Amino acid sequence: STEALLRRIDAKEMVVTLPVVLAWAAACRAPHWSDLGTHLRRWWPVYAVAIPAVVAFVAWRGVLASHAHLQGQWWGGSPQLNYATSVMLYARYVWIVLWPSRLVGDYFPTTIELPASPLDPMVLAGAAVYIALVATMVVALRRRWRATAFGIGWFLVTMLPVSHIFPHHELFAEHYLYLPLI
Repeated sequence: STEALLRRIDAKEMVVTLPVVLAWAAACRAPHWSDLGTHLRRWWPVYAVAIPAVVAFVAWRGVLASHAHLQGQWWGGSPQLNYATSVMLYARYVWIVLWPSRLVGDYFPTTIELPASPLDPMVLAGAAVYIALVATMVVALRRRWRATAFGIGWFLVTMLPVSHIFPHHELFAEHYLYLPLI
């Protein structure tokens, strides 16, 4: 049934990034940016199916689904603090990747203190991590370090579904890193 299919897809948030990851892979492999057009012309049927599916999934997951119960209930109490929280989490994800000594089964505001301000030190650390990742990716693209650029882009793109653009039911989870760290 449609509901069963949506439940299966709904369990894998990161899969919605597939069209962007495919285009990013083609861009990183292409000798010139103009070659990306060749890729898009060759693979347009895949994108013609995948992009509307992604839009439908995002609408379902973020707006319509019964678990979209956090609508209007932002982490931290406001959209501004919700996005500050999502930026802060990038520092936590990188910390877990580099030093996974403090793994916890469930993360809630009781285990991760929500920032009181966008100028909270953890928010600033998260912003620094994010900016460093984007800057490294840009440098890698300019120097034609394709694997490095692709890897960083892969990480950033596949983290988007759990980056609290729409409030997500879990604040933070280590399993969100499974696909981004491939």
